[in-house]
Amino acid sequence: MRYQANFGAVYGVASVLGPAVGGLFAGSDSFLGIEGWRWIFLVNLPIGLITLVVVGKLFTLKSVRVPQRVDYWGATSLVVALVPLLLVAEQGKEWGWASPLSLTLFALGAAGAVWFLLVERRMGDEALMPPRLFRNSAFTRVNVVNFIGGIGAFTSMTFLPLYLQIVQGLSPTTAGLLLLPQSIATTVGAKFAGPVVARTERYKFMLAGGLTMLSVTYLVLSTVGVDTPLWIMGALAVAMGLGLGVFMQTVLTALQNSVPRKDMGVASGLYSFSRQLGAISGTAVFLSVMFGIAAGRIIDSFASVRNSPELRSAINDPAVQSSAADQKVLDGLLDGTEGIDLDNTSVLGTLDPRVARPILEGLGSSINTVFLALGALGLLAVLVSLTIKEKREPKEPDEESDEAGERIAAAE
Repeated sequence: MRYQANFGAVYGVASVLGPAVGGLFAGSDSFLGIEGWRWIFLVNLPIGLITLVVVGKLFTLKSVRVPQRVDYWGATSLVVALVPLLLVAEQGKEWGWASPLSLTLFALGAAGAVWFLLVERRMGDEALMPPRLFRNSAFTRVNVVNFIGGIGAFTSMTFLPLYLQIVQGLSPTTAGLLLLPQSIATTVGAKFAGPVVARTERYKFMLAGGLTMLSVTYLVLSTVGVDTPLWIMGALAVAMGLGLGVFMQTVLTALQNSVPRKDMGVASGLYSFSRQLGAISGTAVFLSVMFGIAAGRIIDSFASVRNSPELRSAINDPAVQSSAADQKVLDGLLDGTEGIDLDNTSVLGTLDPRVARPILEGLGSSINTVFLALGALGLLAVLVSLTIKEKREPKEPDEESDEAGERIAAAE
């Protein structure tokens, strides 16, 4: 359990520290003669090389080779099932959800899913995802919880800096630095959850507690606005980090305890798969949802303040009248459009605050809707987690011998 806590803490820190470091690079004009934003990708090259050297030198575990078929067709069919659906989730708004291209990809993904199920059934215990494991209700439910939790955790880590940059006007660097407390809190949450679960051998309520903290944080984030103080955003980031650390640490324990020891490797692999699948699909879907409703929210926001004294004064302000950027946005808003290109919101920083306000409120409202949906999904995950049937974590042979020895010594 100590090892799991350390792994969970490292992963939690890395997943939050990544956006923070990325914000530093994105906010820099250049680094070592290369444009700053390119280092978001280039930084992975030295990290990967160092990792290869460390693993090659230190990972010396000896294993017994067991002949077994590799499920190549299962992996291929899974890719055929998932990639088309993820493409539609990301581009469906632009293509049209009922467009011929979208419908074709939906059909291809469905055919891939059927193919995958047939392949896995044929492969049996050598399948990429052995079907018999999913007849275990505890294993299936933990995977559902992990999938939903992955949607919430990674989508929120995408939308929180998006909100800070677009709605509150922070630079990428500042928005990234504001996530550092979340990184620390994630470590604390993971380090707290590991020993508690190891001591009590009970994980269900700890898992539900972490998910509850995440869900409540999402619901509170669904109420923030343009004028929300940064200290509140920082406090919410810390609360999210604590819940994330507890969740990510405990769900792995729950998944490993839901299967026999011989299947623990497969279960651990599915832990990463289901979480990452939730992360990728959730982020793609909710980004599409957010930008899909943003235009309407901006139009509604402008309509509510169109005759307000503040906006009328901005329209009649000579400085605004002489600004090409302000006039272009105002003309669009008056014509009943969102006024700006939502794919490039950098113009917001150049606008008069009175002109930008309805756009910021509309964008903030659309992000609020995403957090509200994440909160509802999180509460669903809480309910599912409470139905998981716990079982004691199997002990290693040496642990059982030690306990037997202690009992004999006490008897003597």
